[in-house]
Amino acid sequence: MPQRRRGGAEPTDRGKEATSVAAGKGAAARAKRERLPRLTAAEEQALQAYAAKHGRRWKSVLNHVWMGGQPHDDGATLRRQRNARGPTWLQSYRLPKPRPDEEPDSEHRPDVPET
Repeated sequence: MPQRRRGGAEPTDRGKEATSVAAGKGAAARAKRERLPRLTAAEEQALQAYAAKHGRRWKSVLNHVWMGGQPHDDGATLRRQRNARGPTWLQSYRLPKPRPDEEPDSEHRPDVPET
């Protein structure tokens, strides 16, 4: 004969149902990511400057800095990005492609002979 709990209540599966429903809602919430606000011009410029300074591996360098490593050169704007968006955001971020009208003019012109 099964033992009764104190208070005379029979054990139920309510706890399991509530847990599975809550887990289902959590999974749906994780699947749909919340959209973050767009970067400001200053934030985008700070990321571009950092990328130019550190080259191909700028993201891994910045992520290392955000985790407390050297060279501690990320500045306040990039620290705000870390606090607001997190290091996972950095992995998926892509620098905007430069527009042709924003690229610096080259001194060398292939159509004009050098003098």
